[in-house]
Amino acid sequence: MTTPKTLQEALQDPATEYCDTHDAYYNAVLDEWLESACGDPTCEYCVGRPERPSLVVRKQQSET
Repeated sequence: MTTPKTLQEALQDPATEYCDTHDAYYNAVLDEWLESACGDPTCEYCVGRPERPSLVVRKQQSET
């Protein structure tokens, strides 16, 4: 499997998921971000973003 060349192609791939914590798409099978971090040291989404999406600490949803 190869990484799509564009984000538009990636969005067609069923392995593509969205991380709301870091406001970025990633490939869950390859465990790769599909978008680069912005580099702004004050960006609440990119600061502290781990190298791999699988390392993101997910927010737990409260049970109702």
